[in-house]
Amino acid sequence: MNRCLCRPRRQQWWALIAGFVASAVLLAVESGFSQDTRARSDPRMDAMRKMVQEAKAFFALPPERQEAMRKLDDDLSKLTPGERQQLMHAMRWYADWLDKQPSQDREAILNIPDRSARLAKIKDRLEQEWIARQPKKTRDLLARMPHGRRDPSVAARNLVGMLATPPNQRPLVLASTLFIDSIDVRAETIKRFKHHETQQNRDWLVASRFWPDLTDPDPKKRAAMPAHAGDFGPDVEAYIKDYLRPALSKDEKNRLDKAEGHWPQYPITLVELADKHPLALPQKYGPETFAELPKLITDKVTAKWEAKTAKGTPKAAPSVFFQNQPKKDKEYRERLEKVEYAPTQAARLACAVANYLHQKKETLPYEIWAAKPADLAPPMKAFLDPEGPFMSSLNDAERKELEDAQKRGWPEYPVKIKNLADKYGFRPPWFSLPEPNDARHHWDKYRARHRAP
Repeated sequence: MNRCLCRPRRQQWWALIAGFVASAVLLAVESGFSQDTRARSDPRMDAMRKMVQEAKAFFALPPERQEAMRKLDDDLSKLTPGERQQLMHAMRWYADWLDKQPSQDREAILNIPDRSARLAKIKDRLEQEWIARQPKKTRDLLARMPHGRRDPSVAARNLVGMLATPPNQRPLVLASTLFIDSIDVRAETIKRFKHHETQQNRDWLVASRFWPDLTDPDPKKRAAMPAHAGDFGPDVEAYIKDYLRPALSKDEKNRLDKAEGHWPQYPITLVELADKHPLALPQKYGPETFAELPKLITDKVTAKWEAKTAKGTPKAAPSVFFQNQPKKDKEYRERLEKVEYAPTQAARLACAVANYLHQKKETLPYEIWAAKPADLAPPMKAFLDPEGPFMSSLNDAERKELEDAQKRGWPEYPVKIKNLADKYGFRPPWFSLPEPNDARHHWDKYRARHRAP
């Protein structure tokens, strides 16, 4: 009992002693700077000076400000490493941006007590800076547009004025009037301009990587830029047709179709969608019947099926087996729900076929339905190196979770890798596309952000 009562007091004493020691070290280091005979450019001494300066600046703050910073540090420590990294990046950007503002504008922002009002002020300031960088024609167009949505009285007058239009034109005029009155036209216009600007910047970034090919003085020596699936080789074309397109949504397929024939838009869109749909992970869309699966997969299943039933005529074809097993289908649905993936018909079929082939020790290309490290491509094997950055970030419990997921197979194993990578801010280099025939058009050249080695 006495021992328990003394523990808080003992912790207080230790904290007090630690504070005295830290203060003594800081004073000693600071006083030693004036007697230091080493070169001032020593990076270790520079880092120490910076730390001392930051410590002095922190202790010079008012007590309430110090407490707020301690609370911020505590809140950041409770986040996952990935979330913390994103917020730290945002805070550094905001601090740099705020330092560049005129003192009057900076004080006006900092003196706004309400958080929502301050955020609105920052957004308005950023919008003004963006408009100031635009061509005069764009600035004049935005200046003529009203801010915010139209006043209800104006909308009412517009609807009344619609009666003056011919009867056969009233439905179109009504729809246009209601649409314009229901949105902030200026904000939507700015949004579209920014989207177009982002796309242009991305296209120029990619084009700069192929500048010698695009600017050769001799037109005959300029290499033709790939703008169709077949331009990257038969392996890429077959992969897009049999594996990637079935995993895309309708809107994504339309995006890819619209980009085809245009360089660099087509390869940029292709790489973006392929990175978004690695075949190692379960997909919402895809083949929903056995016959719709890629021929390579159906051939492997059929070969194993015929070997299994070599003693006699099989009672049912493999397609019937995979599509009429309610008990197994329920099991696969529950497994997919546990890993937080929608148990669609395509995902359940993939689960059934994948588990059947894994039981038969069959391997599949392109990391399709990877259930163990041997099913992964070399970049992913390197990513899972026990001594590598990702695995070194995991604690013992998380390593055990990954081992247990590997025992359960697909889809638990790749999904667990994805979730842990998201938690710690890593981007797994899943297989996305076969390498193109021309090495100059390596897929990383079409990514705005290169994959880490």
